[in-house]
Amino acid sequence: MDLATVSNAIAVCEKHLNDNKAFNTEIESYLVKYLLALICGEYEEAIEEMVAKRADKAGDPELSSYVRTTTDKIFRSVRLSDMKGLLGRFSEVLKETFGNRVSNEALVSLNNIANNRHDFAHGRGGTVNMTFRELVEAYEKSNRILDEFARALGVPIS
Repeated sequence: MDLATVSNAIAVCEKHLNDNKAFNTEIESYLVKYLLALICGEYEEAIEEMVAKRADKAGDPELSSYVRTTTDKIFRSVRLSDMKGLLGRFSEVLKETFGNRVSNEALVSLNNIANNRHDFAHGRGGTVNMTFRELVEAYEKSNRILDEFARALGVPIS
């Protein structure tokens, strides 16, 4: 799944780091923190939108509205367990199908992004344990999980 906002932000940050020879500096760390927050936020929005598209298939506007507001309240993290839990509210089959299709590589990458975002956002001195290049690699690998989530729900991959 292509998240244009994230792809554009990565390109701008990379250009800045290259133009200013800012790799391995405090600026790189700040940009990584920004991108971690952006990626997690965009993942959350994409997942919520996929659930809404699934609900829209029913053709019932009130049901769609209910699903949107409920998903917004119950879905709080891009961790795999939370995604599986959300799918489990539809059915155990969707949950298991999704879980079985997520590669270990994608899972490790997603956890790395989610854990680093959590660490800097909720304490631990505001530090992250990722470089810009590690973040970009983790994003590219973890992004595949969104495709599997869409497949599990039976909605188009955007």
